[in-house]
This record gives sequence, structure tokens and C-alpha cells, in this order.
Amino acid sequence: MDRKSILVLVASFALMMAWFPLVNRIWPPKPLPPQTNQVGRASSRLPVSTNTAPNAILEAAATNVFASAVATPTSADKTVVLESDLLRYTFTSQGGGVKYVELKKYPAEVDGKSTVGPEFIQLNGKTSPTLFAFTGAPEITGDGQYLLRQQRGSVVAEKLLPSGLKIVKTFTPATNYLMQVVVRLENTLNTPLAVPSLETIAGAATPLNAIDNELLLGAYHYDGSSRHDVSGSIFSGGGCSCNFSGPVAVYESPAAAVHWTAMHNQFFTIATIPQQPANRFLVRRIELAPPTALERQRYPNALPTPHALVGSLYYPSLVLAAQSTNNFVERSFTVYTGPKEYHLLAKLGAEMNNKLDLIMNFDGFFGFFAKALLLSMNWLHDNFKLSYALAIIAITVIFKLVFWPLTNASTKSM
Repeated sequence: MDRKSILVLVASFALMMAWFPLVNRIWPPKPLPPQTNQVGRASSRLPVSTNTAPNAILEAAATNVFASAVATPTSADKTVVLESDLLRYTFTSQGGGVKYVELKKYPAEVDGKSTVGPEFIQLNGKTSPTLFAFTGAPEITGDGQYLLRQQRGSVVAEKLLPSGLKIVKTFTPATNYLMQVVVRLENTLNTPLAVPSLETIAGAATPLNAIDNELLLGAYHYDGSSRHDVSGSIFSGGGCSCNFSGPVAVYESPAAAVHWTAMHNQFFTIATIPQQPANRFLVRRIELAPPTALERQRYPNALPTPHALVGSLYYPSLVLAAQSTNNFVERSFTVYTGPKEYHLLAKLGAEMNNKLDLIMNFDGFFGFFAKALLLSMNWLHDNFKLSYALAIIAITVIFKLVFWPLTNASTKSM
């Protein structure tokens, strides 16, 4: 290699190392206002009018830090555990929803050793908001406490608000990492009842353990024709977002139908599929509980201030008729809490006709090759009972054999 090539490589490496400090110096990110996991009721109010401009919704939502969904547990907080062959759901009365989900086929390990804390991988864990909790005006959240009960393989969370609004949420685990959820809003008065706009928590993307890379957290939403990505970097004003105007307090999807959402880390996802598309999808970044003393002792490089991305489905205000056959509204959801497994997601997407396999991020030019390699590796694993390590070696050997004529010709030419 000549001197000019060496100088070009050294200059390129120096520019790469200095790029992010240089960008932060020229376009310093604007700090976010201080946030906590518990705020006053007034700060969690969302606009009520269905004609509210998107900017107004965005500004109001930016102040909402999930007052009812992330409230500090009290002595009145009760939990119910429901298990299937694949999952263990823990429901909580605080918010009337799912506190976290444990994947029983995936032990919590780091470098082959059991981690400090949960036995299995947890989704929506740590201090994440309760899945399917409501956040919005006090008229829809109340004190956040629900009555929990088990009913024929389901868990029911029920609450009667002083306004006369009755909320009933029914959670029924199914097969293939799925759960069916029905949310019922019912008017118990003899007069029409106005229900303010609200957000339904659609899950959190959390680090898998104390040393997990937070840059791998993200969110997707599908509008019926294309998938939209939400990267965690937009909330810090750095990374590859090129958001030189500073960090974003809240991401809000365009005013279009939301057919499904997915909060994901590197290997797992929480996908929420409403039967009737939601109006908007919002994502925020929140602080999680810091690592414990035992975690810091075992993992010296544990993240000191871990974060999560929290997604929510926005629904506008509505009016429920007086006690009659039309005095309620029901919203049904299918929730997938499990691994990013292509065959399973493709099968579920075909059954529901919603392209759920787009969660795998196999669209685009390089996605085609990634999908082909994954399918080849799985085929070798399933049909020849090879470990994934041997399957990768086998694929490498096959590629070498297939391209040997080109390699040989190129070598002779050189």
C-alpha cells in the first residue's frame, strides 16, 4: 500500500472518530425538560375535542408521562398470574393490565450465565407502564386501581368511575404467543356520557438485561400499506437520525389508520393489533429503574440510567348513549409477545392479512439476502438437525463451492 492510500485511510478514520463530537458541538442537542415517572393529574390531560389540531395533540401528549400507567405501586396493588405453555403473564390492578410477560422458553442469560433478577426473559419489564393501561384525563383514569378477577381462563380488570363510566378489560391467552384483549367502555347513566380522548399503552421496548445495547430498541407501526420505523436515536438528537434540531420529546404518527404496532428490542417484540385501526400511534422514551447493587457488582459496565421506549394508541373523544343497547363501545386487540421468529410472524400475518412479518425488517435490497440466509439456516437446522453454528458453517461451505468457478478464474487472472 503506497503512502497516499495510508494517509487517506488515517484521515478517514480520524474523521469518523471526530464526527459525532463535531456534530454535537456545531448543533448541540436541546435538553429535554426533566421528567419523572409520576406527575400530577393536570399534566396528564389530553385534548378532548376530536377536531384538535395535530400540533396541539403533540404538545399535550409531550407533557404526559403516563401518570396513571406508571404510578408508584401502593399497598392496594394486586397481581394475578396466568400461564400458558409458552408464557407467564403477570397482571396488575394498577392500570388494570399486564405488568410484564415472561417467556418460559428463553432463560435470562448473559454470556451463557444466569443473570441477576428474573429467571426468564421479560417483556414490558422493569418499571415500564402497564400494558393496556389508560392515560389521559382524570375522567378516564381515576385513581388507576382496578378490580382483578379470574374467569374461565381469562383475567378481567374492572373499574367504575365517578363519572358513571364503567371500564371492563378481558385478557384471554391463546396459542403461539398470542393473547386476545377486549376493552369495553360502558355508560351506566340514564343520560349521554362524554368520554374524553385517551391513550392505550401498547407496550414498552426494554433492554433485555443490565448490559443490553439501548440502540437496538425501536418501534414500528403499519398503516395498511407500509411499515414506519421509530428509532430510539430521535429521542436523544443523535445517532443516525440526523436530527440537528435537538431531541424529540414524543413521536406522533401521521393522522392515518394504525393497523398494528410493534415495540421491539434485538430479539423480541410486543405487537399490538387492534381489530379496528387506531387513530394515531405515539412513542416516548422514559427512564427505567437503575441497576441494583448486585447487578452493578456483577456487571461493572451496567447501564447507569437505562431507558425504554413506550408506545401508545391514541383514541379521540366520543359520546356514549344513555342506558340502552348502544350505551357501550368495545375495542378488540390481538397481542403478540414473543421472539422475532420469521416463520411464526409470517404465518400470523397471513392469517390476519396484515403483513406482521415486516417486524423482521426483511424489506429492501439487503433484506432479501438476509431473509434467504435465514431460511437456508433454518432449513438446515430443521431437516438435518444441525446446530445453528454448524448450519452457518455449512452455508459458508456451500457458498464457497457455488462461487468456486468465479473465484478460480479471478485467482488465475490475478
